[in-house]
Amino acid sequence: GLGDFFSAQQRIEAQQREGQQARLTKLLRTAATDLGPSDAQLEAQWLELPEQDLAEELAACLSDHAFFAAACRRLFGHSAEGEVVPEAAFMPVDQLFRLTQRLIFCLGCRDPDVLERIAQVYTATSSGLGEGGGIRFVEFRGHVAAVMTQILRELEARAAAADTRE
Repeated sequence: GLGDFFSAQQRIEAQQREGQQARLTKLLRTAATDLGPSDAQLEAQWLELPEQDLAEELAACLSDHAFFAAACRRLFGHSAEGEVVPEAAFMPVDQLFRLTQRLIFCLGCRDPDVLERIAQVYTATSSGLGEGGGIRFVEFRGHVAAVMTQILRELEARAAAADTRE
């Protein structure tokens, strides 16, 4: 009956969300500074995904607080120094810079205005830390959310522009 239809629809939507999360987790994992691919490989990787799909996945990640926190924990753990527990560790400023650059490559950001806003986010996050300073996990999560939000806006604008051209 109708209840079976809605149950099946909910299962399909849950499977789609899991697929989106798996793809985005792969993208974010490759952005970790101590894991594998070069910046050029990262840039090529995002080209494999349609911008609209990447925008939808990024929006889903940012709106799912538990998933976003877990993704940040993994990202922080691969790039931080100190304790293994993210809440007790810190990420040096140079690692934060490198990770920010890799997120830009990984998620396909290239608009000069968006890049300028991301630079402002980085400056705000890293200001006052001094040479050899670092940020804790809470600040890191806020930084990643701000960077991803800026990139999401660019992806949505590009996807909308592509729709109007078709």
